[in-house]
Amino acid sequence: MNCWLVIDLRANRFAAAILTLASGKTSWQPQKVRIYPLRDIYNDVTETDLTFYRQPDEKNWIPTLRSSIGDLPKDFEIIPALLDEPAVRLQTLLTRNFATLLKDLLKEYQDIPLLFLIDRDHIQTLLVDFASKAHRKSLIYLAPDQMGDIEGFALLDPGRINLPTEESIVSCVVEINGNGVETRYYRWSHHHFKQVKMETTSLSPQSKWDSAASLQRAGLAMFSLVWQERLVVPVENEINLLEQENNTCTQIIYHMQRLLKQLGQVQSLNGI
Repeated sequence: MNCWLVIDLRANRFAAAILTLASGKTSWQPQKVRIYPLRDIYNDVTETDLTFYRQPDEKNWIPTLRSSIGDLPKDFEIIPALLDEPAVRLQTLLTRNFATLLKDLLKEYQDIPLLFLIDRDHIQTLLVDFASKAHRKSLIYLAPDQMGDIEGFALLDPGRINLPTEESIVSCVVEINGNGVETRYYRWSHHHFKQVKMETTSLSPQSKWDSAASLQRAGLAMFSLVWQERLVVPVENEINLLEQENNTCTQIIYHMQRLLKQLGQVQSLNGI
């Protein structure tokens, strides 16, 4: 069994979950953190903004929602979006504010390594420093701009060795914002997943997810930990094959151009 505390920091937001990888199944457990929309009012949430405030002369920053900023007293100091702070200031703020957000989770899951999902390259060094101070092993994954419907990777068995069969389909049930559920289908084609619609099918959903956001995060985490490495050789092989085919096409075009030139010379000799 392989466990990770996954921390998603994309889009200047924060979400955490425990990902457990075992042969035959994947467990994804969203974790709650405490935020304070107002000084004396708190909520425990599974996702929040990287927004903080503090009272005058206070040392510690308090996590809140970006939408709550307007309700705070005017003399409060505000950080609207932590990762947008200048580099020199961020170096201090990130360690301190992450410690506030993650304090209870780090205490509860003391021996579990950290996996950071990010979309900003410049914070990698700061995250390594944070993990080191927390005495945790860590991995950092810079999410790609495009990788198909990456949530499909959350539906694969991490214990399997081979990639899915071309054109095969995996499926799951996803809760939609408290408004019921929907079944989703993902087709594997050319080394990536694409969500598809299916009117009728005999496929039974393989898992159920509390939200589309959880499914997408789990897919990204699974890809970074398991499937990215397994895709390297097949993708390299396909690139080599395409290059060989391209070289063959280039040679054929070259010979056809020579033939066309020769035909033109024959026409000229015959006065055509």
